[in-house]
Amino acid sequence: MNNNLTHRINQKKTVALFFVFVFGYLIILIFLIGALYFSTEKRIKNEIKAEERYTCLKTSDITNEIVRQIKSDVLFLTRQTKLFSEQSRYEFEKHLVETYYEFALSKETYNQIRYIDVSGKEKVRINYTEGKAEIVDKGKLQDKSKRYYFQEIKSLPQDSVFFSPMDLNVEKDTIEVPFKPMIRIGSPVFNRQKELTGMVVVNFFGDIIIDKLISEDESNNGELLFLNKNGYYFIGLEKDVEWGFMFDEKKDKTFFYDFPEESKMVYEGREGTFSTAKGMFTFATVNPLSKGFTDKDKGGRNFLLWKLISFVSAKDLNLIILEEVKSWWLVFVFMSLIFITLFWFLSRNINLKIEARRQLVERNRELSYANATKDKFFSIIAHDLKSPFAGLLGLSEVLAENAANLSEEKLNSVTRSVYTTAKNIFVLLENLLQWARLQTDKLAVSLEEVNMNEMLFETVDLLQKTASQKQITLTNEIPDGLKIYVDDEMIKTVFRNIISNAVKFTSAGGEIKLSASAKPGDKLVEVKIQDNGIGMDNEQLKNLFRIGKVKSKPGTANEKGTGLGLILCKEFVDLNNGKLAVESEPGKGTLFSVFLPAAPR
Repeated sequence: MNNNLTHRINQKKTVALFFVFVFGYLIILIFLIGALYFSTEKRIKNEIKAEERYTCLKTSDITNEIVRQIKSDVLFLTRQTKLFSEQSRYEFEKHLVETYYEFALSKETYNQIRYIDVSGKEKVRINYTEGKAEIVDKGKLQDKSKRYYFQEIKSLPQDSVFFSPMDLNVEKDTIEVPFKPMIRIGSPVFNRQKELTGMVVVNFFGDIIIDKLISEDESNNGELLFLNKNGYYFIGLEKDVEWGFMFDEKKDKTFFYDFPEESKMVYEGREGTFSTAKGMFTFATVNPLSKGFTDKDKGGRNFLLWKLISFVSAKDLNLIILEEVKSWWLVFVFMSLIFITLFWFLSRNINLKIEARRQLVERNRELSYANATKDKFFSIIAHDLKSPFAGLLGLSEVLAENAANLSEEKLNSVTRSVYTTAKNIFVLLENLLQWARLQTDKLAVSLEEVNMNEMLFETVDLLQKTASQKQITLTNEIPDGLKIYVDDEMIKTVFRNIISNAVKFTSAGGEIKLSASAKPGDKLVEVKIQDNGIGMDNEQLKNLFRIGKVKSKPGTANEKGTGLGLILCKEFVDLNNGKLAVESEPGKGTLFSVFLPAAPR
């Protein structure tokens, strides 16, 4: 393996290890961010909940106090009116005008203050607008006997107060513009004989309550909503939804319509906080008539039931939480940069140590293999090469000293023996050289498209003569046109060695069969060399391709071997991206299966 390839592999391993560290860190980081987010979310929601609850209760108290003050003012006017009722009609009305006029100027909160007699006719009315009080002429005083509040107040006992719903002021059947929210408050007036003589009725500027709520709203997060008992908006998320009950085209502009599920919880409870998918709702009930007022004050119907809601939308809530968490991002980014740098150096150092250890193990393996190779090499030289040379020297000596005295038959026998011995030595040396070149990586592989039958023709033809001499049938059943993608010379050597071994270890009258198969789309071609020779036991199969274990043994006709042939075959097949498999059983024969890459179609 060259240095560049090794470097690239090491780099890939370092990067892979680095990403393992980063992946683990990211999992921990995501867990920490999640834990931080949820703890921050819980804390912020609790803080907002407490803040919004405080705001709601505060605005509720403000509204209740305003309503109580209104009641106090009306009862004051009622008592003053009662005191004047003993005077003459002229003095009575004169004192009422003076008292109501001064009261309107001092309070600045009542649009109208009037006294209505038991028949429903106005006797005194003071109008207050834009800082000015005006005494209405008697000719402009109106009959209020048909108004709903006249009948409500007329039925009340002494010292009771009636509050109307808050709505927009209407003049001549038209809603006054700009809008002028009003609440009508009244109390009956009785004489000393406890007879009803009339009533005091005031019109309170409802926008005083609305403006006060808006100015006192200290919430930094929520939107203030102010609703009547039917869910209509006095203060809404948008201006166009407010006062919907006063306009036919806005009848559906209610809290019930916008928040159907949430409205149930708001109107079924007095106060509280809850969250839904739409956001956080904190609400309080403004119902001043429920505390400190008698049931008689309500006139049988409680119009003054309002809901104050602080609404924080889910979007705004998430933005608040993210704004809080955002401050941590810089810390996380800085920490991540430090950790990622450390992970890189750590991955690199770990990989270097692993690679050093691997190289050490590989070097030890190579040294062990080299020692085994050296031992086998010297074993071959000392035994397999020495013995044939000794025989060759002996035969040569016989020829050199006794050639003249030998008969023609004897001379031919010695000559054939010299040739056979020399040939065996040559094959041994050739295998030994090829094997040595493999060990030093000096044997180049040249892959090309090869026709199986054409490649095997020469080998089969050459070995057919040897097989015939041993009366062995050598059959080639490989189909025509079968092509493989291999190094031609290497694979010739493989088949020459395997078929030669099959001939060598098959007895006379035996059979050797060559076959091959490949299905369309298969990446490998399977070539089989089957014989019915002497076979091998499990121990022989186990050591068949091991350089330090394999032993050469003579064939069925006492043929010599080198012990290197099959080892060369295995290494040559591996170099050609193939596989070599062997099945054998003593006395039944051996099957060699050679799997070679099919030629590209």
